Amino acid sequence: IQHVYTLGGVTAQPGETIYARMQENELPARRLYLWNARANPQVTVIYKVTNDSELPLAEGIVRAYQHDLFLGSDFIELTPIGSEGSVTVGNLQNVRVNRSESQTRIEGPSERDDLHEVALTLENFGDEAVEIEVVDFYQPNAVEFAFEDEPAREGDNILRWVVTVDSGETKEIRYSFKD
Repeated sequence: IQHVYTLGGVTAQPGETIYARMQENELPARRLYLWNARANPQVTVIYKVTNDSELPLAEGIVRAYQHDLFLGSDFIELTPIGSEGSVTVGNLQNVRVNRSESQTRIEGPSERDDLHEVALTLENFGDEAVEIEVVDFYQPNAVEFAFEDEPAREGDNILRWVVTVDSGETKEIRYSFKD
């Protein structure tokens, strides 16, 4: 048990389910746009919420509102006091994304004779520039990378770029590798 919340008295009929609000707080949050290029054909909107309340946030359903407008709901993990939790509220509608990959067989003496060329395209139809974190995964046996824009390389074969796409513009991230 991480924390015991005091609920107070409730009345329920047999077989009835009771939903209780554990706490209601205005918490600071920063908005993050994330495109998982290999897994998702849209940009996801995530709010990173800092728990500056006096209680840990229990895992469960969180509903996010901005100016009394419902943004969405998500399951949030246990978020201790002072730490940050993630709430996914939907997809970014003003940006169209596409991942394409071509594979070409290269004849030669090497065992690694397939060339993969990847293009990640982001097109902003909105009125404002947006900063998007782009994540792509590569095969474990990939070698000889060539990048137009160098990504941050992370564990589990993850490549990460942070790109700004101005209003009405298209950005393209290109890279290649052999396997």
